[in-house]
Amino acid sequence: MRLTTHTDYALRVLLALAMQPNQNVPVATLAQQFRVSLTHLQKVVQHLGQAGWVSSARGRGGGVRLAKPATEVHIGEVIRSIEPQSGLVECLSDEHSECPLINGCGLQRALVSAEQAFFQSLNRHTLASLARRSQLDALLGAERPTPTADA
Repeated sequence: MRLTTHTDYALRVLLALAMQPNQNVPVATLAQQFRVSLTHLQKVVQHLGQAGWVSSARGRGGGVRLAKPATEVHIGEVIRSIEPQSGLVECLSDEHSECPLINGCGLQRALVSAEQAFFQSLNRHTLASLARRSQLDALLGAERPTPTADA
C-alpha cells in the first residue's frame, strides 16, 4: 500500500500543528518549512478542515491549528479520512470488478484482513505519541531559545 502525496502532506501538517498547540500557524509558513507548493498545501489544509482535523482563522494572527488535542487524533483515522477508498485491488473497489475469479478467490478476504490490521496498527498511535518536539523543531528549523549560562 502506498499513501498519496496528499495524505503525506496532511500528516506533516498535523504533526507540525501538534508541536504548536493552541497557536495559529500560517499555511505559507508550513509550505516553506516543508518545501512544498503553497497552493497544494492549501488544498490539503482545506480537506483537513472539512474532515474536522484542523480549524482556521483568517486575518492578522490567522492560520490553522488542531481542532482537537493531539492525544485524541489517531493516525489510522486520519489516513482513512483522507485516502481514497478504492480498495487495494480491483475486486475490493466500489466499482464493478472485471475479475473472472471474484466469486471463488480467497484473496479478497486476506486483503481485507490485512487492510484492517494496517489501520488498527496505525490507530495505536496518536499525533501526541509521534510528535517529538526536539527532533521536529530541528528538522523544521524552528527557533528555540538558547539556554544562558545563568540558567
